Amino acid sequence: MMSLCRIHTAIIRLVIGRPLLPLCLWTIAFSLSGCVGFLHEQKTGQPTIEQHLVGTRTVAAPRLTVTEDHDALGWIVAATEEVDRLSEERRTQEWTGRRYVFSPLSLLAGIVQCPFGLLSLFESAPDHNFVRHGCARLLMLEPLAGTVTLPPTLTTRLQTVRERRPFPHGTVQLLWPSLTLDPVTYALDASGTATPRLAHLLAAARATRTLVPDADASLTLRFRHGRSSVIEQPLLVSRSQLHHAQQQLPQPVDADRWPTPLILQIRTPQEGLPPELRDRLNDHLTGWALRRGYCTIATNSLRTLLIDEQQFQYAGTVADQHQVPLGRMLAPTVVLVPSLSDGPEVRPLVRILTAKDGEVIASMSADTSTGLTANGLNTMLTHLDLLMAQAPRSGCPDPGASPSY
Repeated sequence: MMSLCRIHTAIIRLVIGRPLLPLCLWTIAFSLSGCVGFLHEQKTGQPTIEQHLVGTRTVAAPRLTVTEDHDALGWIVAATEEVDRLSEERRTQEWTGRRYVFSPLSLLAGIVQCPFGLLSLFESAPDHNFVRHGCARLLMLEPLAGTVTLPPTLTTRLQTVRERRPFPHGTVQLLWPSLTLDPVTYALDASGTATPRLAHLLAAARATRTLVPDADASLTLRFRHGRSSVIEQPLLVSRSQLHHAQQQLPQPVDADRWPTPLILQIRTPQEGLPPELRDRLNDHLTGWALRRGYCTIATNSLRTLLIDEQQFQYAGTVADQHQVPLGRMLAPTVVLVPSLSDGPEVRPLVRILTAKDGEVIASMSADTSTGLTANGLNTMLTHLDLLMAQAPRSGCPDPGASPSY
């Protein structure tokens, strides 16, 4: 009887003597298992950075830089301006998340897996290690399988960068103040450069029969932009430079070597030139010939259209009162053949041939270091003016007249 009483007393002491707070906490923990969630966010890859130009603001007036050309017979003029470039930087970061749920039973697995999970951080592919979530389990957080894609974050930042860029607006003029000569004008190209040449000024003097002094000279380089902005810079030219530039000028072809009448045809080779470059040369030469008053034959493409129209009208399908006069075809007497030079410097070349026997009347190469820019092509046209200074400009003859060679 006494032993039974002792047993009951021990059980009561075991139950009642236990602290109730830990029991309550464990009871609450087990009741919340799987109910409390947690989302861990992590970056995915590197952020994507995009630059968007907002605008530019001119800070100072254009600045002119003049350097001597490689042969000391010309100058390279570069115009630049200082601007503030306002750009917007957009940084986009992708995010993914992994969900965790509260689980007290994960504590036992976390005690064992957390040390191995720390070691897995040093592996090359930790995402495939099954114990990499051990430390999370030590906190009684059980990871769910898979990840979720979260909305990307976008951050923007405005930044201003001060830079110097080419100034392609304006013209450069080369003048000889002591002579009554019109200035030679050059337009700035897309890179803000122009290449005035001493030979161009001497060519203008020869065309107007202006006497050039045989001595050192002082020239003026004038830069114009806008309505009233002018920058002038003096240029000193020696007597030796004048002599060398005079030697580079092509001599005009004698008048008796030109056929009469002069009917000009521009024949650009179909091979060896890109189509856009071939059209560019044709346009420059055709426009030059028409402005100078030479009788110029239409290009091959236009001639094809005229021939097709003539065949259509002469076929009898068009009434006489509705026919359009198309003129008559003229046979060329002089052919201009433009091409490009070989070598490191691409220069325009032009040969002038007679259409009857292919005799070369003259040939020229533009002395320019700018290649096929607008200034380089203008140099080519200036040299053609000198070569053909004594060529007849009587316009197109009567189609019934026969040419004389």
